[in-house]
Amino acid sequence: MKLSRVASVLLALWSMAGHAADIEGHLVGEKLQWRSATAVAGGITPALWDLPINLPTGSSVIPGGVQNTQTSLTLHGPDGVAVQVPLSISGIEYRLSSVNGQESVTGTAHTTISGDMAQTLGTGTGDVNVILSHDEAPFTHYRPVLKPIDAAALAQAFKQAKATQGTYSGNVNITVPYDYYRDGVRVRNTLVMPLHVVVVYQPATLDDIQVQGDGVIAAEYHGYHKVSGQTMYTVTATGNFPNGVLMGLQPHTDGQFHLTSTEPDSGEINYNLTCVTGCDTQQLIVNGVAKIDNSDHKATILAPTPTQAQARLKVDFNNQPMDTLKSGTYRDTFVLMFEAGL
Repeated sequence: MKLSRVASVLLALWSMAGHAADIEGHLVGEKLQWRSATAVAGGITPALWDLPINLPTGSSVIPGGVQNTQTSLTLHGPDGVAVQVPLSISGIEYRLSSVNGQESVTGTAHTTISGDMAQTLGTGTGDVNVILSHDEAPFTHYRPVLKPIDAAALAQAFKQAKATQGTYSGNVNITVPYDYYRDGVRVRNTLVMPLHVVVVYQPATLDDIQVQGDGVIAAEYHGYHKVSGQTMYTVTATGNFPNGVLMGLQPHTDGQFHLTSTEPDSGEINYNLTCVTGCDTQQLIVNGVAKIDNSDHKATILAPTPTQAQARLKVDFNNQPMDTLKSGTYRDTFVLMFEAGL
């Protein structure tokens, strides 16, 4: 008796994948960059496809998602350090052998078809039956779709594990169910796809800041009517910061940076703060007005090596009219904030 698809018998088979799918990321501080991954709808996927081995042939296929979307991945690195990484798998992408039509079916996952590509997101089998051109292996390539991994959460996992700089890797098996029809019988096949994940980790830390300079501005007189002056600071940062050191400026209490005296009616001297060498921008304060802040507009001290960065800062004022000043000491305070660039 010929079996219809409605009354077909569901058989179960197991198959192993041809080789592991690979994905590699570089984590510098909290900045994560994938080197062998592609952004797709639903997340990211390995740039290279996995190749299934000896798939059974059929006349149509119902692509499946994954058996479980949540899994835990352990990455092992130098000195036996293990990092527990949360991993969510959205589904599976397939490169179909052929497409000769499609029909909607009942499924627990959702499938979209584009050309010879199928993407099934969710758990279990999808909701589309793809008709093949003839009896053949239903797809030639497949790969997992991972939900985007939060860089801050990943960095926190490495910090909690007290991980040092190095390469961390781990494997997880992804179970992929799909159905196909052969001779009117619906058959379940389950693949086990190994996923190999590599994270090259480089922590960003700022261990120490040394500031050299006496902060004394020696007055330079230009004839009788005007005065100028300057003083220099050397800022040296040590730690591990491959993206340099961020330098921010706290706002002044009255909104403008100027030297003042305790003498009454002694006037003010607006001054400049300039990064002479070592920064990506030079003008930090211009005539008392801040050009950087401690939020979205910070300067970066460039790091010739990942472990040390140095900048030369100059505080100066020029051609201040002396008739606006009184004899005495003028002073002010500015506060610079430093953090490792991420």
